[in-house]
Parts: sequence; C-alpha cells; structure tokens
Amino acid sequence: MGAQGVLVLPPYYCKPNQEEIFYHFVSIADAVDIPIMIYNNPFTTGVDIQPETVKKMTDYHSNLCYIKECTGDIKRIRQLQLLCGDKIKIFCGWEIYKSMLPMLQFLEYRGKAPQTIKYCLERIGLCGGTSRLPRLPLSDEDKRDIDKMLKELKLM
Repeated sequence: MGAQGVLVLPPYYCKPNQEEIFYHFVSIADAVDIPIMIYNNPFTTGVDIQPETVKKMTDYHSNLCYIKECTGDIKRIRQLQLLCGDKIKIFCGWEIYKSMLPMLQFLEYRGKAPQTIKYCLERIGLCGGTSRLPRLPLSDEDKRDIDKMLKELKLM
C-alpha cells in the first residue's frame, strides 16, 4: 500500500507475556519487508516490553529496527543501547515532553481531541478535514489557543 514503515503496539487488554510479545512482533516482521518501529507504551497498553525481549526481536529480524520507548526511564534507554547496539534506533519523546505539555493537556482535558488534531493538520498544511457529527466544530477561542500553541512549538 506504499507505507515506508509501521509503528506497532504489543497486543493490549489480554496482557501477553514477553514470549507472546516476541511472537507478535516477529510474525509481523515476517509478513512485511518494511521497517517496524516497536512502540513500548506500558501506560496505555498495560504491557511493558522488556529490553531483553527487544534484543531478542532485533536479533531475530532486521525489520525490527526502531523503538519508540515511552516508559520515561532513562536507564531503560541506556539498557536498550547496551543490549541492542546499532541494531535499533531509539526514539524517546520525554526530552521534548515539557514543550508539548500545553497541547497534550488541551487534547486531554478539552474533550475535543479529534477536532483539534484535524485543525492542527489543516494549520500546518496537511489535509485534516472536519470531524463528523456529533462532534461540533472548534470555537474561535479554541482555534486561537491552538494557533498560539502551534506557534510556540514552531509548527506555524
């Protein structure tokens, strides 16, 4: 379908063990020939992919070459680097978290996440479109607040 890579979460709700997580990722890697970013976000999935499991995955398949590490533990990043070396590139957003916090709070607490994301896409020149009903359009005040945040993030 033209994708240049995929971001893959572990199965959630069923709380798989590390071996099940390993097989989930390698079966996807076996099925595609594009880079896969492992998304370790235990706060939203309830599953923490252990560094040893990541090493096992990167040893098994070269498509598993990126990780988005969201535990917020700097020791975890060091451990991944030591275990996996150059086999994986680590992405961690905690260093830029503070600058993103106003937008994240807006998304979390205003109850207008779909409209906000679509509006942001439009404002940065991408196709966001409009939200379907029952979602109502953003108010002018919301748009001003979002524009201010986008300017602070240097996206506008």
